[in-house]
Amino acid sequence: MGGWASPILSAHRRSAAAPSLRDGALGAEPLLRAFTLIELLVVLGIILLLAAMLMPMVNGAKRASERSATQVIMHKVDTAVRLFRSEIGAYPYQRDYADIDGGVPWDNRLNYNIGTNIDTVTDLPNVRIDAADAEAQYTYLTKGSPRAEDLVGPPAASVFAFRRADIHPNYYWTGSSTINIRDNTNTSYPTNPNDRLAMAAMLNRMAGELARLEVFAGNVDVTGVRIADQKTATGTFLSLGRDNSGSKLLPKVGGTAGGVIKSDTKPGWANDYLHGELERRYRDGARILDAYGKPLLYFAQVHEGSRFVRTYMFLSVIYSCDLRTYGLQRHGRATLAPIDPLTNAALAADPPALPDPAHPRHSDRRTYAAPGFENDIELWSAGPDRQFHWMRDDARNNDNISLAPYDKGLP
Repeated sequence: MGGWASPILSAHRRSAAAPSLRDGALGAEPLLRAFTLIELLVVLGIILLLAAMLMPMVNGAKRASERSATQVIMHKVDTAVRLFRSEIGAYPYQRDYADIDGGVPWDNRLNYNIGTNIDTVTDLPNVRIDAADAEAQYTYLTKGSPRAEDLVGPPAASVFAFRRADIHPNYYWTGSSTINIRDNTNTSYPTNPNDRLAMAAMLNRMAGELARLEVFAGNVDVTGVRIADQKTATGTFLSLGRDNSGSKLLPKVGGTAGGVIKSDTKPGWANDYLHGELERRYRDGARILDAYGKPLLYFAQVHEGSRFVRTYMFLSVIYSCDLRTYGLQRHGRATLAPIDPLTNAALAADPPALPDPAHPRHSDRRTYAAPGFENDIELWSAGPDRQFHWMRDDARNNDNISLAPYDKGLP
């Protein structure tokens, strides 16, 4: 047995001496050691800490981007609205405002008025019909010698049209050769009835054109005018005026519209004044949205007219007429100022003047405007919190975005 070895024992020795795969034999990788739970929690904590540090920066960049996008939208809308006015003659009219306190969301019709092409088959003819009916409320014809009043048309025309008796005596006129100044202390009417008749005809022509313009701007709720009481410059009462400011011109009973407002469902003159520059995501039906997905707030209660005294000439007679006397001046919201910009008279503390002289910011934006914006429009966004209220000092307006500093100068 000296040189003999058991084959079983030899195999066992060789097996014990040979390196195993576990030890990396034959080029195999050794088994990796796994992360412990504590190590995983530490790594996760670091990631969360970095994310928390970066989140305000990401949110700030998002807010800045949304604010910038909203301002760009408002600039485009403002440009389009003013282009509308330069072509049509008036701003697109905002007919009504939502009852926010009652839970009604606000809205606008800006996309219809400035962002779509008008339907020339139905919409345009309907707007023209309503405009013609509104203008017809001031139909005023004269005939005979000396000319007598001859109001024609349905009874509604006699309600709104200016008449010879409405003409105030406080105007001056000049003849072809001799200048005759009628001072405002004169309590009698001009002796020539044709002079007053010509003035009434002129006022009706102007009022009819303004009524037509209102309908084209989207105001199918256009009303009549208020004629001031007749007084002399010294305050002597002459006669009562007439107030039709609460009566609508449309629908005109028996008119071509058949007693129905034809363009009521889509009031206004629509054309693409945006020229397709506004992205589709900012258009929602008839309205235009801000970058936060809420409708822009559009304030436009401006009625076109004139705020100045105008002079007109009929044949050899020149007339001077203060259109404010006849309600034909350009007017909008009441001013939040102690002085009336038209009359330079002090405003009282109660409506329709200042709601509270000590706190002018506690006022309704729909009714009152800061000095300089009475006859202009305003564009607002509700901002990141998507909240808005008509009262200026409401807490929901803290992060609102405006196109211009509309309230600058208000204490």
